[in-house]
Amino acid sequence: MLCSSRRKKKKQHKINFQKNGSLLLEELIASSGGKYNPIRTFSSHQILEATNNFHGSFAIGVDRFVWYKGTIENRAVLIKYYKDEPFNFDPDNFYRDIAVSSMMSSHKNVLKLLGCCLEFPRPVLVCEYPEKGALAYIGGAGEVIKPLAWSVRLKIAKEIADAVTYLHTEFPRTIIHRDLKLTNIFLDENWTAKLSSFSLSIPIPEGELGVEDIVCGTQGFGEPHYMENMDSIKNRLMVTVIT
Repeated sequence: MLCSSRRKKKKQHKINFQKNGSLLLEELIASSGGKYNPIRTFSSHQILEATNNFHGSFAIGVDRFVWYKGTIENRAVLIKYYKDEPFNFDPDNFYRDIAVSSMMSSHKNVLKLLGCCLEFPRPVLVCEYPEKGALAYIGGAGEVIKPLAWSVRLKIAKEIADAVTYLHTEFPRTIIHRDLKLTNIFLDENWTAKLSSFSLSIPIPEGELGVEDIVCGTQGFGEPHYMENMDSIKNRLMVTVIT
């Protein structure tokens, strides 16, 4: 009976890998114009072992996804696990998160993607571990960060602006992040800012100044007029490039 259960699980992992791998490849080609670096894949066993089967004590941040601190090959890592949403509407594009994170990983102010796991129903991201955590917290979820010196605040603002500028200008199509907020900005041991979470990002077609799409983001962090339209998922607005 146990062997049968393992075989079924292994078969399902293979099915998930093929489905997720195909969709990720499509997104990589669409996002990068066909020029992208290979992305390392981790096994479900490595992820489950690193997070103790996604145990709550390993979670350090919760949003539409959960961040877990884990260890893989004797290295501390940050593991991003997308929760199963109970609604029909799910704004996150998990494959774009991986694709854009990979494209942006060479930038010093972006949370470096180490690889992903495609064996779960939704892809799992494995990233570098930022020692000081998210900008919204210090030492873990729930602990409010202490006031930072103005020089540190300005440094963080400039570094994130550099990362966003890179996102807007360095690829075949301009990419808009659409979810800039404190919990998506991490700090390493040297207080260097690291931008993360590109699942809501959207590319602007070449030669265009904007693109129509469903309104999404996080209330309180977006442009007020734009965010007012989040009351209905049917609402669509033009996402524009700001020059």
